[in-house]
Amino acid sequence: MRMEQLSEIAFDKASFWVKAYNVPAVRQTRAFAKFLGDKVGTFVKCDEDEMLGTDKALCFRAEVDVLKPLRRGVMVKVDGKAIYMDQI
Repeated sequence: MRMEQLSEIAFDKASFWVKAYNVPAVRQTRAFAKFLGDKVGTFVKCDEDEMLGTDKALCFRAEVDVLKPLRRGVMVKVDGKAIYMDQI
């Protein structure tokens, strides 16, 4: 069995839990979490039982390219209206 050397491992992607604030109540769904996750990076998953955090934030996991600058939020259209979704 060959062990990988640390120098051979690519550290270009990481999976993070994302909290999206200012999400309208009608958009607090798995489908919208996937939409936002794919805007931030690549949607991985969300726990539908715990999707809406105690601080009223939509929570999901996304894989992000860590070689690019992290996004503080995204502008999306919801029902024809542009809304800025804060993320941490």
